[in-house]
Amino acid sequence: SRFGVGIGYEQILDEHRHRSLTIVGAFRPTSPLVLSLAPGILFGTQEDPGIRFALHTEVVYEFEINRFHLGPALEFATTFDEYHIGIGLHVALAF
Repeated sequence: SRFGVGIGYEQILDEHRHRSLTIVGAFRPTSPLVLSLAPGILFGTQEDPGIRFALHTEVVYEFEINRFHLGPALEFATTFDEYHIGIGLHVALAF
């Protein structure tokens, strides 16, 4: 299918200790390209406690190796108070 749904977890490994849990909706316009939209929650830190709503969007060039999906990712995420743009590694396990 060109559409998918799943659960996402993101952690940025720097001094901000950014961690979020999302529900992911994905669309595959072409075979290796995946576009996703993921609303969810951003967990607080010691410096910034509390849980906030977050929205992530991502573009991934995905390689499928059996049930594993890997590839470079470009992401925009916001809490509507702040945002980040990042590049990273997309890792997924298909069920």
